[in-house]
Amino acid sequence: MKGLEEEKAAKYGDEIKEKCKDIMQKQCSKVNRKLLVSKVFYYFFWSAYGSFFPLLGVYYKQIGMNPTQSGILVGCRPLIEFISAPSLGSLADKLNIRKVMLLFNICCWIAFVFPIGMIKPSDKTCHRYLMLAKNISEITSQETDEVNEFLKKNTPHEEPIKPHRKGNVVFSTDSIHSVFWVLLFLTIVGEFFASPAPTLADTATLNALGDNKDRYGRQRMFGSLGWGSAMFAVGFTIDALPMYTVCEVTISKDYTYAFYFFLFFMSIALLVATRFNFRDVGDYDETLHGTPRDVIHIFLTPNYTATVFAAFYAGLGMGLTRVFLFWHLEDLGAPPSLFGISSAVDHLSETLTYFFIDSLLQRVTHVQIIYAGLLINFVRFLLISMIVNPWLILPLDILQGFSHAGVWAALTSYLSKAAPKGYKAAVQGILQGFYYGLGRAVGAIGGGVFSHYYGTNLAFKLYGVGSIPVFLLMFLIVTVYNRKQSKSLLNQQICRENIAPENNKNQNNLVKNNDVEDGGNKLFFIPNDSNATSNDVPPISYESGDFYFDANDQNLDFSKTMGEPPQQTSEKHFK
Repeated sequence: MKGLEEEKAAKYGDEIKEKCKDIMQKQCSKVNRKLLVSKVFYYFFWSAYGSFFPLLGVYYKQIGMNPTQSGILVGCRPLIEFISAPSLGSLADKLNIRKVMLLFNICCWIAFVFPIGMIKPSDKTCHRYLMLAKNISEITSQETDEVNEFLKKNTPHEEPIKPHRKGNVVFSTDSIHSVFWVLLFLTIVGEFFASPAPTLADTATLNALGDNKDRYGRQRMFGSLGWGSAMFAVGFTIDALPMYTVCEVTISKDYTYAFYFFLFFMSIALLVATRFNFRDVGDYDETLHGTPRDVIHIFLTPNYTATVFAAFYAGLGMGLTRVFLFWHLEDLGAPPSLFGISSAVDHLSETLTYFFIDSLLQRVTHVQIIYAGLLINFVRFLLISMIVNPWLILPLDILQGFSHAGVWAALTSYLSKAAPKGYKAAVQGILQGFYYGLGRAVGAIGGGVFSHYYGTNLAFKLYGVGSIPVFLLMFLIVTVYNRKQSKSLLNQQICRENIAPENNKNQNNLVKNNDVEDGGNKLFFIPNDSNATSNDVPPISYESGDFYFDANDQNLDFSKTMGEPPQQTSEKHFK
């Protein structure tokens, strides 16, 4: 009987194993392998980036740099990125070498960043000073009414001298300058050849997403998860390992260990990047997909110009916090472990934002998310400037998720839809240049110079207050532009009805759909007649997100037409 029960149990166990195996196979078959590559790459690439970049400011402080020098060394990175990302991105598009370019970029990350952690001032002269202890006495007296008592030897108490060694370190100016120029060279050359990597990875990811570009956030959130977890580990590791000393004097925590974490994570990212697929991204053929003039035309459209300016200002705030937030907290007495916890909270918030952003974009517009990000920055930066206890930064880190991740996901999705095919990497490169490049550069360099003279408190406060006029300016431009577009297109309709009423027998009217896209973008039906070509439509309209198609075309692929705006204007109907 016992053997029979064991046999049944074994058979039942085998059945459970088979069912679990079938379930796992079904689930694995549903996994999009292209997007899996993106997720894993984002995790390790941004783990590498997050393990060293937030600590660059305090690392430069450790080796003797002042705030201005630190601001230049960190701030020139995004400035070079502003030039490099669009240029090399366009070159990769034109020569169709996107994957080769990506792998080359990652190799440059390793070759030019890791040596930064090994370079320190070499000239060290230790001067020792000795202070001799001497007996010190002074006339003292207990309270007494008799002069004779005062004249007696009267010592109320004795306080023994406690000898101790106290030191300070002053770095050689010449040595610091030499190291500064070496670091600046490595930074400029390395950043120029390395910076397009995130742009090219975004291009491959957006291509794999197809028409579901609003799901970009669910891929990119793994980057935030990697950044936060890596910084958390680095912070506690630095706290546990020996401190940085010069002439037997402890200077600070040793932030050199962060560069070993960087080397490990970026090496894995290089291996993962070999699995990216760029075959379906789109070719450079401008006769089919548009011209560079179309790309420029997009960014000169008022609503996109205002959007890019908002991206620049958001990047400025990122540059300020990435370099000087931990510097500011260290001045308030924060330990490196707080840096790790802060970064973990920060990027957990970003991860959640990236996960839910596609659902949010179905309820609100891209531009409204950018508005919200600017207002959140106003509150966040003002509060950062007011805190006295460094641990109070943790509640404010929660706001970082939306003000950075939400805004970046909205910007990426918004401009990707407007990008001509074959130029998506270029458009993403321009966006990255203004956000991560020029914006971060101005924030880091300008913030460094400003903080050197006026302190980090005032720098954070000034940025927070500046978010309000930027919000008002963008709101005004986008609102006025959309109203002007609506009025212009209404006049076009009236003019067409008055001039050629005989061509409107089908009474096809312009149909307005304010729910299609941001700020009242519209969907129009154009009658199928000789006067209803794309020349009847303002040539700038489609860049603002307007869609045109032939209402009488029976073979119209409606879902495809509404997927993306037309990529170029011509004498034919948009279909």
